[in-house]
Amino acid sequence: MTERFYVPSEGPDVEALNIALYSASILANKFESELILVVPALKHATSTVLNQCIKETALKKLSKGEVLRYQDVPIRMVSMKTLNPYRDNGVLLALWAGENMLSKIDESPNAKGVVALRWSGNDVESWAKKHGAKELPTKQST
Repeated sequence: MTERFYVPSEGPDVEALNIALYSASILANKFESELILVVPALKHATSTVLNQCIKETALKKLSKGEVLRYQDVPIRMVSMKTLNPYRDNGVLLALWAGENMLSKIDESPNAKGVVALRWSGNDVESWAKKHGAKELPTKQST
């Protein structure tokens, strides 16, 4: 059974992103699996708030498909376009998730875990309610 979590946030929230990254890495460590960052588009990943949480050189390598290590787990990055639901079955970190991204992630039958980070709207909360995902609180949400 896939473990699901979500982090409520609004816009470019570095604290929420750090919580999501760290929580996903703990989950990946628990399942001895890789951590897969799912972003809307690879070409824009280096110019997002991600560059405040992951070093720029590492972020560039990730956006080019390299596998690195984060908190002792393998980490790589895919986009909505390159996400393969039958191959990408580690712990999926849905960054700035919306309905389309979450629907595509739901097609991954063997995902070990999913952590969804909202950008805006209520798509993540609707997904969380549907799947019984647990909220990972931030200072702003408590």
